[in-house]
Amino acid sequence: MQSLGWKASGFQYEVACSSGHADIVYQHNGKNIVVIEAKRVGGQQNHAIAQAKRYAHALNIPIAIATDGDTFLHGYHLKKNAPLLNHLGAEISVADFATLTISNILHFVKNPSLQSRVKTESELNAF
Repeated sequence: MQSLGWKASGFQYEVACSSGHADIVYQHNGKNIVVIEAKRVGGQQNHAIAQAKRYAHALNIPIAIATDGDTFLHGYHLKKNAPLLNHLGAEISVADFATLTISNILHFVKNPSLQSRVKTESELNAF
């Protein structure tokens, strides 16, 4: 994650909320911006994004991500009530991991009504 601009000091683990414990909460500049639900490879993948969304809602965090770090990755924007989309307009997948830079995540957080897709770095720099 460091190479994507995520700082190791921004991660909190097993964060308590009204619906359980979020595996990981990522904080940027003092604000919680992402809940990450981490499952083991081959684990309960079909429930992971729903779980991440519940935790994000309970913690008032706009972005929920579910991953097993290997075979799947789902992202959801709670304020838009829609999945995160890649540059082609498809739901983000593990193949899009490299586009989950902190810049893209912050763009989702700051511009929920304008942002419909993850943008490439060159597209972000054009803003």
